[in-house]
Amino acid sequence: MRVVEDVSKMAGQMGTNVDFTKVLKVSALIHDIGRFEQATWSNDYIDRNYANRNIDGVTNHAEAGYYILVKENKIKDFKIPYNVQKPILDVVRYHQLSKLTSDLSYRVSNIKELNNQMNALLKTNPLNDSEKIISAALVQMVKDVDSLDILYQHLTGEFNVTRDSVAYDTEGEDIDTIALHWGIPKEEILEYNGVEEKEVLNMDSIKIPMKNVDPIKLTVPIDIQKAYFNKQDIDLEQIMKRRDWTFITGMWWRLNHFLRNINFVSNLIVVEDNKLLDKIYETYPDKYKPLVHAAFEFAKEELLEKAIKENEGQIYKTR
Repeated sequence: MRVVEDVSKMAGQMGTNVDFTKVLKVSALIHDIGRFEQATWSNDYIDRNYANRNIDGVTNHAEAGYYILVKENKIKDFKIPYNVQKPILDVVRYHQLSKLTSDLSYRVSNIKELNNQMNALLKTNPLNDSEKIISAALVQMVKDVDSLDILYQHLTGEFNVTRDSVAYDTEGEDIDTIALHWGIPKEEILEYNGVEEKEVLNMDSIKIPMKNVDPIKLTVPIDIQKAYFNKQDIDLEQIMKRRDWTFITGMWWRLNHFLRNINFVSNLIVVEDNKLLDKIYETYPDKYKPLVHAAFEFAKEELLEKAIKENEGQIYKTR
């Protein structure tokens, strides 16, 4: 519902007509419908686990949503007019893509053009190129607000900025070596994991309690900092496989990913007007703030304020 509310605000700022706004709100409402199917069998919402589900053509929650609506014909329950079913289904199916297909990367030059295409779409049967334009706009707008929603989740407590522990790949190390690396007693690690010392050698990964760990142990690696400040993409799957991955590095990635991938100036303005980044930063305990301070300052000054200024009066921000 928060995504629906935010796309409504976005549509109001941009000046989309009543019909487009209705379709946009429906798209936002059902874009994550596959998550409900996922919730029946998964407690972690990791999309790659779909590989073991053996559902035809489904590899993630977005494709699961499309499967439910199309293959199981649940879309009939929503009584959506035929002319706009395809664009809405495109939102459900493709909103998780990091790179859109060519048909979905189309950009309208102004809102008048977009509204005219919506009018044409509602009057056309069979569908024509208007469908591609509306699909592209809907997918991009819902993706934008979906990215923005992650920032909100930090403030509501749905997605904590810190963790009580971090996972550490043991790689054959004994508990003494692990304890020395983190600078805490081995008894503390063993008690937190509920294991005995001899069991550690047979473990692929062990949780390190953060309560007494010196924050310096969580410093973000230099190569990741360099990529961040150069505004380069940071591959999440790759950095999560590293032993130096922590929730602090995770925030550097999120700031890089979300602000680089918000396409509409209206959403940048929402982030700025609501001081979302300042509010998220303040949720950090004082001991961790120095580890993320530079990332937040760069995000506000370089990725946010500069982008708004450079794109004043435009629909999209320029790359």
